[in-house]
Amino acid sequence: MVLARWEGRIYALSGLCPHQWKPLAGATIWDGLLTCPWHNFQYDLRTGENRYPSNVYPAGAEYLREQVAPLKTYPVEIRGGAVWVDLSG
Repeated sequence: MVLARWEGRIYALSGLCPHQWKPLAGATIWDGLLTCPWHNFQYDLRTGENRYPSNVYPAGAEYLREQVAPLKTYPVEIRGGAVWVDLSG
């Protein structure tokens, strides 16, 4: 799991990049996008949606869709200064 803070909010996402199932430890954040340290795939922190390279794949390249699957996101709450992540969904 990856916990990320951006613009005052905390986000929880799957800790493995769907591209090649490599860990996202060491990922960077820029403009609300989490960038995988292995191959620079980018995911929206709010939704988990792949933003790159899905935006450059040609139309009709459905066989590549599996590699640009979204990251699973988890609801987060702050309780008494602690971060709580709901893993039930």
